[in-house]
Amino acid sequence: MSSNHARKRLQSTGLIRAAKLLIPNLTDTSKGMSGRVGVVGGCEEYTGAPYYAAISALKMGADLAHIFSARSAATAIKAYSPEIIVHPVFECGEFNADAEESAKEIVGRVTKWFPALDVLVVGPGHGRDPLMLECTRRIMEQARRESIPLVIDADALKIVQSHPEVVRGYEWAVLTPNAAEFQRLHAALVEDASEPSAKRAKKEYDRRQKEKTTTSCYYETDVGDYDRQMLGELGRALGGPTLLQKGRNDHVYVQGRRSGVRRTLGRKEVNDLSDMPKQHMYEEVLLHVSCAGSLKRSGGQGDVLAGCLATAMAWARRSRRNPSDVTGESLIFCHYRPAVACWLAATITRGSSCRAFKKHKRSMTAPDVIEEIGPAMESFSPFSEPRLAWMKTRS
Repeated sequence: MSSNHARKRLQSTGLIRAAKLLIPNLTDTSKGMSGRVGVVGGCEEYTGAPYYAAISALKMGADLAHIFSARSAATAIKAYSPEIIVHPVFECGEFNADAEESAKEIVGRVTKWFPALDVLVVGPGHGRDPLMLECTRRIMEQARRESIPLVIDADALKIVQSHPEVVRGYEWAVLTPNAAEFQRLHAALVEDASEPSAKRAKKEYDRRQKEKTTTSCYYETDVGDYDRQMLGELGRALGGPTLLQKGRNDHVYVQGRRSGVRRTLGRKEVNDLSDMPKQHMYEEVLLHVSCAGSLKRSGGQGDVLAGCLATAMAWARRSRRNPSDVTGESLIFCHYRPAVACWLAATITRGSSCRAFKKHKRSMTAPDVIEEIGPAMESFSPFSEPRLAWMKTRS
């Protein structure tokens, strides 16, 4: 690597401290302040996935979880747990002119709940019904207009493939593709000649790589099961959303903030360069999550990650912490809260999977992983003795 290719390797302590800053203090909260999660998904064939996402969000620390599902899936999902609030809102069928009024009504059934939500997970168990996909696209557009963070997984990634404008430039969106989904996204948004903005992004990335002038920051060592150039190309084609690429190791990528373009931060539009010191501006931020996980890849683990990420994104969205006593690398990461939320969720999910696999070996399933989320969170951020002392004084 040439000397003028500036890359800063960040130490683990800074990232861990920044992640812990996202976790809310429980000593002065009321119901809902630790996160209110909505999950859009669940069809007749797939009822487990939205439940796994919602219950994982609760186990991670959220207070409330809603599922907006197809009517045909609602009864089964309700039967899984009384902890989940289930809304049977979606109808299934073809989308055409005759279905326009029905689509508007369905979208309204979901968006009326937006004031009661901090984050929206889209995709677990969604299926590929045309009417559901169109309604979900409109729901995502409205969520963006109201600055609600989006976690986009599974079948909802197909919406991004065909309608990338739904998330392009939106910093509070996170895409969580696995290897196959990542390849399809890259093919659609970077390689497709019909997408001029993606072509420009690819050309710009290639130019910077050739000139070796990209400034980036990264955490942990580069690992070899991903294509960094493809990750950068897709991130630049989207121009704002964070990518959490799942695999043997997980990779978090977000386009940095040197461009000075206007993006959505919080509930208003601000200039990226106005709130960040120059030394914390990078053209790309890349985090690797390579801690131990499970040797078994059972169905539902991606939904567990989506739920954990939803809670972490809700914390990041509510976080207003930028205290004067936070310095150095912790302060750097405070400027990239969605990326830190991704790292935190992936770390907790991997820790939960590792614990579950040690107990159950080949028989491990997603519910076993879910049961280990609490212990993994406690291991990462123990509930401190001063907090326990506060509880004793209140009792």
